[in-house]
Amino acid sequence: MLMQRASTGLFWFLSIVIAALAFVVVTLATAIGFDQAAPHLVHYLDSEKLPLYAHIVFAPLALLLAPFQFWAGLRNGHRRIHRAIGYAYAVSIAIAAIGSLLMLPRFQGSTWATTGFALLAVIWVATTARAFLLARARRIAAHRAWMMRSAALTFAAVVLRLMMLPLMATGMPMLKTYDITAWASWLLPLLVVEWLLRRPGRMVQQPV
Repeated sequence: MLMQRASTGLFWFLSIVIAALAFVVVTLATAIGFDQAAPHLVHYLDSEKLPLYAHIVFAPLALLLAPFQFWAGLRNGHRRIHRAIGYAYAVSIAIAAIGSLLMLPRFQGSTWATTGFALLAVIWVATTARAFLLARARRIAAHRAWMMRSAALTFAAVVLRLMMLPLMATGMPMLKTYDITAWASWLLPLLVVEWLLRRPGRMVQQPV
């Protein structure tokens, strides 16, 4: 129980902090210029400015909203708010994922990294859509399982940054780190969620 509370608290903390930092970067980039606040994104401004903003605004929003979907007090006591946040979360993911896919032709990383990010965007939308449809069908246990998968993919934004910093500290260029993080950032949290769902005494008791 203690470990579960600690992991839940860490999920809340990292999601909110990374989302807040992302919003700060977006605000600074808009105010003082991407060349000063986010130079690695400058090359998208010529032809992919709208997809860029779609991704850097709505991906952090999805990350910020994700923990609230697992707040039992909100879910059980304020279902309308829970559903409203769920809609906002799903729409944010759709917009952010489409934005990222439209940005990929200008992505300067390797084909391997590009493929990893493309798969992340597609699976991110697919898992979230599955969770949404299950909620509409009142299959609540299965809905929660797929929401966990969706949240794991949303949390890739956190894992990517936590992995990128030590990799860059070793001298690895940012673009090179994507060869690792474009896959590991979402495969690792997704594997953790699958283990949680399938272990004995798992949280979800119905077929997923």
